[in-house]
Amino acid sequence: MFAIFNGKYKLSIDIDKSKKYTKPAKDFILNFFNNPTEDVEIKTPFPELFFADFSNHFEIVEAAGGLVFHEDRLLMIHRLGYWDLPKGKIDPKESALITAVREIKEECNVEVTSVPYAFFDTTYHLYQQNGKQILKRTYWFVFFVKEAGLLIPQTVEDIDRVEWINAETWQAVKKETYPSIVQVIEKTSVWGF
Repeated sequence: MFAIFNGKYKLSIDIDKSKKYTKPAKDFILNFFNNPTEDVEIKTPFPELFFADFSNHFEIVEAAGGLVFHEDRLLMIHRLGYWDLPKGKIDPKESALITAVREIKEECNVEVTSVPYAFFDTTYHLYQQNGKQILKRTYWFVFFVKEAGLLIPQTVEDIDRVEWINAETWQAVKKETYPSIVQVIEKTSVWGF
């Protein structure tokens, strides 16, 4: 039901009505944040409550991004040694959809319109920034474009490449992609995963 990524490790929170609800312990949360060593699976009768209790220990950052397809290829960016999808923080008074459209244009120079689109998924990941513990919630939308356009990476955001990736190339670059992004891409089933 919920998957929270910290680097290559995942905390899964799922439903099990036979279990008794236990609030997440602060040391468990800090340990998963500071020093994860393995994936963790939590079974609870109230996953939403567990997630809310877990989230209370972090500053929440909201972001949005897009899975942009042209024919059978997916738009991806390469930043700081990893393959990623275009995304960014939601500005005040901006919807998640408008953020996704704006970030795709800024990071890749690809124009998508907000119609047609489909809300696809939400991901969560943890990181530290300026001494703060952050839980980032990213809303993902799927877009299809007719024109590939001229791809221009937003170098001020440390993006060194923007490419249309096909299924074969995806298999080669997947190991250089964040686990939460792998989950989102493979959940689309566009390439038959």
